Amino acid sequence: MESGSIAGFGWALRLGLVTFALSCTFGPAANAEIISLSAVDFVLRCSPLCQTSPEPDPSEVEKGVLKPFDIGTYFARVPFPANGLNVCSFALIHQDKSDENMTARLLRKVFKLGEPALNNPKVMAQVVSSGNSDNARRAKTTNINAAKISQGNSFYYVEVDVNFNLRFLGVQIDVRPTCP
Repeated sequence: MESGSIAGFGWALRLGLVTFALSCTFGPAANAEIISLSAVDFVLRCSPLCQTSPEPDPSEVEKGVLKPFDIGTYFARVPFPANGLNVCSFALIHQDKSDENMTARLLRKVFKLGEPALNNPKVMAQVVSSGNSDNARRAKTTNINAAKISQGNSFYYVEVDVNFNLRFLGVQIDVRPTCP
């Protein structure tokens, strides 16, 4: 009987080793995270182009959709979960109701203490809406510049240029230890 229990232990040990090896092989995919930023959370930073309205933010939110009443650029910070992860894709969720387009950019503002602060942010990814539809649509890219996240010397944010004919639902950013 003892030899049977030892054989049973060996089988359990082999199964445990196989399970461990598979979890190491497929582990990074399990750590994938989609960061979803709702348009409701974006803040308008008005340029001279959007000074036509007396209101500080000439837009409304209807059922979770941002409906601008003027031309403007909206911003939101990106709360990346950890250093060292990679941005694998960037997507704009939108509704185009005209032949005009909306542009969304994922930006990285690099800083170095003791150096000028007004250097340009780096565009990590950019997407442009297209088409004329009443349905929600996705403009997505996997073309990411400087994909590795480094929060020690950088700030990350999204910038979205809109006008009154476009509807903005939000953006989604896929982050993972390694991109597929």
